Amino acid sequence: MGSLSKFQVVLIPVPAQGHVVPIIYLARKLALLGVTVTIINVDSIHETLQQSWKSEDNPVSNGHDIRLESISMDLRVPNGFDEKNFDAQAAFCEAIFRMEDPLAELLSRIDRDGPRVACVVSDFYHLSAPHAAKKAGLAGASFWPGNAAWAAIEFHVPKLLEMGDVPVKGEALIDLEVYEKLISYIPGMEIRSQDIPVFMHDGEFQKNGEELSLYRSKRIALDSWFLINSVHDIEPRIFEAMREGFGENFVPVGPLFPLKGEGIDSTGLQEVNLRTPDESCLPWLDKRDRGSVLYVSFGSISFMTAKQFEEIALGLEASKVSFLWVIRSNSVLGMDEEFYKGFVSRTGGRGLFVRWAPQLEILQHESTGAFLTHCGWNSMLESLACGVPMLGWPSMFEQNTNAKLVLEGEGVGVAFSRSGGKDGFAPREEVEEKVRAIMEGEQGRRLKARAMEIRELAVKAASPGGSSHTNLKKFVESLAW
Repeated sequence: MGSLSKFQVVLIPVPAQGHVVPIIYLARKLALLGVTVTIINVDSIHETLQQSWKSEDNPVSNGHDIRLESISMDLRVPNGFDEKNFDAQAAFCEAIFRMEDPLAELLSRIDRDGPRVACVVSDFYHLSAPHAAKKAGLAGASFWPGNAAWAAIEFHVPKLLEMGDVPVKGEALIDLEVYEKLISYIPGMEIRSQDIPVFMHDGEFQKNGEELSLYRSKRIALDSWFLINSVHDIEPRIFEAMREGFGENFVPVGPLFPLKGEGIDSTGLQEVNLRTPDESCLPWLDKRDRGSVLYVSFGSISFMTAKQFEEIALGLEASKVSFLWVIRSNSVLGMDEEFYKGFVSRTGGRGLFVRWAPQLEILQHESTGAFLTHCGWNSMLESLACGVPMLGWPSMFEQNTNAKLVLEGEGVGVAFSRSGGKDGFAPREEVEEKVRAIMEGEQGRRLKARAMEIRELAVKAASPGGSSHTNLKKFVESLAW
């Protein structure tokens, strides 16, 4: 077996915050194992990250051999794909498709310059990277940024189409028989129609989702490894079933972000962001009682109507609970500025509003009692690994599937009911009731206890000798020759 320093691994993320960040954390983990890592980002994100790399106290690579390369993309997305680009999804996908040949040339050049490229690990949702790696004559592996349940569904799209279970028909929103239909042929799981990712529902899926899902499913044959951003003990049945169908190299490697107590020397490793977080919230948290603050954030892409925002706001106000709320610019459609100013004025003594936040630090802060989240997987895994129970408002992509798996399946939170179909939201009375319950009631204490149990599993998995850490070592060892 050759020395690890004689090869490198190339990582290629989808240009979106929720995909770039876990790839960077993966790069850190690989670098800690002695591997040279090169990350290829689109030019606009590359420019954003270079600012961190140039700093004297590099918070990203921390002195390890992590290199940055860039590739041109027609669309500029310096903060990653977000609400500003949401209406340009088709153009976004086409721009990634067009990268295939330039990406193959770049990979060949990186391989020639050395050290040799032992593997190209690309985000499963990157439409051109696995084909570019094949053109360059390089081995490929898939990084799955979500959980194993979502992967299992995506890998079985051909079967779901054959059985007529996707796209989920529009009447599923009002027809309980359709809505509650049990799907039990995906290995390791049973789900209802309502729990199929919303991008596989009627309308949205038919625009171009079916074609893209079938295209992605073909890459399964191209990859030698499937590195899943999850924890075995959170999804044991699914991991075991998927390994039976897709081989022993379908493995969990999460959590990847720096975590207190994981037993790895992560001194100096900081949270990664494509946006500048407002760290003024940390001294504010320091002044709050233990477990007294509800953290509210709906991620980097999700948005809501003004009515939805007002229902959450009025429910929070009535709950009398302290809160820290991340409200991105343009994340509320048709925001009533007078309502917002009045709400801020009335809750100023116990509420704080920021445009972006250092989420990991907040979730690991002793004042944080619970997390009101959009149920994006990165946010949920961070919350689980920090022992923080959740209130869920899934709104798009696979967030409803995540809510089913974690909030209901693992018993670490509750989801709000949805009234009025896809665009509805729970009324302020339900927001108040559930916020009080998770922050002050017996239910909240039970959820917190369960969240702390999950935290122990996550920390153990990421620590030396743990399942995820061991899987990454096996992956690295398989590349050395």
